[in-house]
Amino acid sequence: HFSSNEEHRIGLFYRLAMEGITYLLADSLESMKDACSNKGKVAEGENSKKKGGFNPKRLLVVGGGSKNELWRQMLADVLDLDLCFPLEAERAAL
Repeated sequence: HFSSNEEHRIGLFYRLAMEGITYLLADSLESMKDACSNKGKVAEGENSKKKGGFNPKRLLVVGGGSKNELWRQMLADVLDLDLCFPLEAERAAL
């Protein structure tokens, strides 16, 4: 049996793990954006507006963690994307 102090500590570690994963995901998305930013760029003398690239507007969140309301909110706050959740969270492989 855990004391209230131990339960608080366990909850804190759980939250820290979710935050860490969330920020790693944000960093990975930013790396993908950076890696794709030079693809399809118009020549310098012309309009330098980017074409194509990787610029997601929404993210499909699947798996067991997608059912956690706290983590859903963390993802929405940090990633600043529309999040989509399948009706069946455990259908990640389909």
